[in-house]
Amino acid sequence: MNETTNTGWDDVGAKLSGLGLKLKLHAEQAAGEERESVSEAVRALAASIDKAFDALRGAAKDPAIKDDVKSVGSALSTAVTETLSGVGNELRKTLKR
Repeated sequence: MNETTNTGWDDVGAKLSGLGLKLKLHAEQAAGEERESVSEAVRALAASIDKAFDALRGAAKDPAIKDDVKSVGSALSTAVTETLSGVGNELRKTLKR
């Protein structure tokens, strides 16, 4: 190879190196923007969760909600008791046979 050929390839190498650096910078910038978008989404989700828990705390202080929760708990307790009593009666009948 002669000196002209080496210079040509040196030029190609330098240009490819410069292009690679520019592409790397663009990729890093895009990744940084994506990380920022994810961070913003996480912050928005956390704020929404905080609002939801604030609403639940407020609802828990509402006397009507408290009464409804007690009523639901009582109905659930009655249903479980009746179901277990029925199962017990059926089991006794089966064991007597």
